[in-house]
Amino acid sequence: MLKRLNERTWQELAALDKLSVRLVLPIASMEQHATHLPVGTDDFISCIAMDAIIDNESLEAEYWLLPAIHYGCSFEHMAFPGTFSLSPATICAIVEDILGAMSAHGWKTLVLVNSHGGNQGILQGMAQTWRYRFGVNIYQIDLLKSARPLLLDDLELPPERDGHAGEVETSVLMSGMPGMVNREALKLQPDMLDALPEYKYSWLTHEMSTTGILGGVSKASAEKGDKIIEAVINSTIRILTEIALDGKGE
Repeated sequence: MLKRLNERTWQELAALDKLSVRLVLPIASMEQHATHLPVGTDDFISCIAMDAIIDNESLEAEYWLLPAIHYGCSFEHMAFPGTFSLSPATICAIVEDILGAMSAHGWKTLVLVNSHGGNQGILQGMAQTWRYRFGVNIYQIDLLKSARPLLLDDLELPPERDGHAGEVETSVLMSGMPGMVNREALKLQPDMLDALPEYKYSWLTHEMSTTGILGGVSKASAEKGDKIIEAVINSTIRILTEIALDGKGE
């Protein structure tokens, strides 16, 4: 079961079996999401998932949820106001300070739950270095990416044509936080279905889209959102269960 670590006292946490403590750290972003979604979209998607898994008895293994990192690496979106980006060095420094505290307390398992594509490579690229330096096992769940295999019959667009503020993300908020979707702007928001450049990892959003969208918002619906959220919950619980069985956190 997933529980909030910040709601416990230090004495309660000190009483835990150190080797069985598994921490979950959500990492999101603060960035533009076209004209119809708020700049906190990635963070809200993470909140929807984590709130659904808190105290969910389908997750038998014990995990502890840390307060989220609400910002991410979003330089690709900096042409749009409301985007705030942390540098890769800053993200790494924050995670490393958390790992340092974990190491001091004798806690050995950290699961990074990521809801922003721009964070993926940074976190994955550092995992082995962090394991070597801090002696903590690092796992990573990319929320929407990990759920896609469960949605093959439900989504109309492949990920390379729906990377940002399109079918998937809009559907999730239409279902999980409908008040956060600007319905008038949604009606006017055109799709941008060109695939992201192959091999060119230095692309910037404004070079491809004047509104910030990279995907097909016309394909979004609350009904799809229901299915996506269910898939995210199920895939995350499955992965957390597998992690708990991976050497029992050793």
